[in-house]
Amino acid sequence: PGGPNDAEDQEIIHDLGVYEDEESRAQRSSSSGALDETMTCPAWLDFLPSLSLRERLLGCATCMVCGYILSFGSFMRMKDLIVGNPVPLVVHVTM
Repeated sequence: PGGPNDAEDQEIIHDLGVYEDEESRAQRSSSSGALDETMTCPAWLDFLPSLSLRERLLGCATCMVCGYILSFGSFMRMKDLIVGNPVPLVVHVTM
């Protein structure tokens, strides 16, 4: 809480149509003090940059697209495997 990207994150959440009622806000703010005392980050996390929600969503979408492309490429090489030539699939999967 209280990071540099909070205002931008709130704007994105509002644009997505996610709204918070007063009761859940009160519950979260009353329990956040207890969480802050018990949850500590390892020291090596301090050098990592803080990312906005938009940057996190973009990173997630990029990884998903790359995964789909790799999966589709493997699926296209399955026809060679069925025909009896496993080399293209094996080379693609092991790289």
